[in-house]
Amino acid sequence: METDPSRAFSVIITTEANADLEAIGDYIAIESPRNAARFIAQIRIAITKLSSWPRRFANAREAHDFPRRNLRQTTVGNYRIIFEIDADSVYILHVRHASRNPFTFD
Repeated sequence: METDPSRAFSVIITTEANADLEAIGDYIAIESPRNAARFIAQIRIAITKLSSWPRRFANAREAHDFPRRNLRQTTVGNYRIIFEIDADSVYILHVRHASRNPFTFD
């Protein structure tokens, strides 16, 4: 359990999560490039904030399928930021629309 509020976690964005962000930005940019840039910036800010107290967020939907992994999620708009906490690091695994099916590890 986190007890030191000054403790900072490293935040690592996986290749898959970066691809998700690019796809989201491209999709939104079809209608509005400015809104796409603004929304992706909001997601990136939320990701950066995960360096502090990441365990405050709820378990991800996928957590019950992978009980040995500490999977959590936070949301920005209708998008879930799915991450895993491991020791002193937070790994951003995916950024997915909330209506999409849960992901699986390949």
